[in-house]
Amino acid sequence: EWGLYQRMAFKTEDEAEDFVGWGAKWWRAHSDKFPHVAEAARRVLCIPATSASSERLFSCAGLILTPLRNRLQATRLEKLTMLSCNDPDEWSWDQWM
Repeated sequence: EWGLYQRMAFKTEDEAEDFVGWGAKWWRAHSDKFPHVAEAARRVLCIPATSASSERLFSCAGLILTPLRNRLQATRLEKLTMLSCNDPDEWSWDQWM
């Protein structure tokens, strides 16, 4: 399957440009021909192209882990970060009651 995918020839230049884009639409159309490669592409393509959310999380953790709180355990820091960095309106309180 991988070899067939690598040897795939494009008929026109437009098809090659569509293929380079690796869009979800292209993979859905070709998932019957390349089921395993399409599954791998789906997993890889779902990764965000930006690091903004992780940078916000590290910034929030940096505000919690101060010189006065230098003995916080990793699990406690993780819990405090998740509590302070997430919007309370999005919490599902039903699971805790």
